[in-house]
Amino acid sequence: MKVWLSTLAVLASALALAQGGWKKPEAIVAEVSEWRQDSARSFQVYSHSGALRVSTTIGVNGALEGMPRIESISPKGVFTWLEDKPGVAMQLLTPTAWEPMEFLAVPRFSRADLEFHLAGIERALGKKVLAGAHETIAGRECLVLTILDRPTSLNQDYQKLWIDRETGIAMKIEEFFRGQMTYSRRVTSIDFLSEPPNVDMLPRPEAIMVRGPVSANALLRIPTPRPASEFAEEIARFNATTKSDEKNWLIAPAISSPFGYVHSSYREPVVMAQRSPRSNQNEQSRRETVSLFDAPTMISSPSGGTAQFVVSVSRSDDGGGREIQVQAEINGERREFIVRQGEDGRGLTFPPTSGQSQSTQSNEPVSVRMYVAKSDFVDPKTGRTLALVQAQGVAPENYLDGILLTRSSNFDDTRFPSARLFFVEIPYEALVLTWQKGKVRYAIAATGLTASELADIAARVK
Repeated sequence: MKVWLSTLAVLASALALAQGGWKKPEAIVAEVSEWRQDSARSFQVYSHSGALRVSTTIGVNGALEGMPRIESISPKGVFTWLEDKPGVAMQLLTPTAWEPMEFLAVPRFSRADLEFHLAGIERALGKKVLAGAHETIAGRECLVLTILDRPTSLNQDYQKLWIDRETGIAMKIEEFFRGQMTYSRRVTSIDFLSEPPNVDMLPRPEAIMVRGPVSANALLRIPTPRPASEFAEEIARFNATTKSDEKNWLIAPAISSPFGYVHSSYREPVVMAQRSPRSNQNEQSRRETVSLFDAPTMISSPSGGTAQFVVSVSRSDDGGGREIQVQAEINGERREFIVRQGEDGRGLTFPPTSGQSQSTQSNEPVSVRMYVAKSDFVDPKTGRTLALVQAQGVAPENYLDGILLTRSSNFDDTRFPSARLFFVEIPYEALVLTWQKGKVRYAIAATGLTASELADIAARVK
């Protein structure tokens, strides 16, 4: 089901709702099955000392799809590594697997509230809440609650939850729209451990750490990158198939040691955008299911950086993927970003747009043709990275996935008129240099390099 989870302010006048009453286990290991729109999957999750470890096969921005990997989520950051290759890890901006965070969340209401004060919860949520008989899921006695989208939506639009009476964990969830189940999740087994789990909750201290906006395929290419000749071959293939009027506009510059070639991707999308006022039918088809749980959040402080940031997520119900909200404090200054991630797993970063004037909307369709090639390189010994983006019709920095460009300045170099230097401080420190030659726009992003070193590499792009 397409669900929107949001952090809602509870009015004090409605009811003073306690947050306590739930037992907090020292460590948890659980097996969970999930179904959504005719697709099913299962995963394993560990929780200990504020860290989550998730076993998943979800892809990372289109890479590693279907490959077993581990994702670690903690105040130290978000990291992933291949299940059979723990010696190489990669830092991410946000988790790719939010479900375990939702699954382990504790209701923002106490057990007593859920059992005896439903009227107050209804006022706080603005929804009708029905209580059912207790049931057992995976050996755990559960409260059964049904939250209606509207007072008249019983058997049509509602969410049904089985809440563990001891810990508050949602042992089972079913969500319905127009009488059809659109999403379900069930804990098939769960254990509460008295000792830390015998697994790596964080990347191993000796692991090579890959940081940079490069493809997660880099995890496959350490310690042996691909030959430089394959970089030239892939760029030549893109040039041969592009529909751009510019011939041989993509270049394969020499990227010297210690960087080794990892991966190139090419996109040639036609973006169709049409803005129009919502019709009554569209309004009726939207689902905004209020949850008993706050939106999952993650607080992180990048290693060696000065930024701290809070990440929360909401899943759109209109087929447009998910929206990740980032609130950051950088050198004492508060900043906000929105990362909208589409169905292809790629993200674009924007400032908040809630204040955008409605007068900018138009009923006329807009067609924009864009051509984008992105090539990734990694130092197999240190994990330092370099990414080259070549683009027409779009700002190339928009295709550097998994980073936030926090500030920028003009770059004074006669070789690159109108060049700009962007500073990345979330989720790690990096530099991005952008410039333009004719119709082609370029961006180079790197970790561990100075601005002058970036410019020297950029000068090879001729």
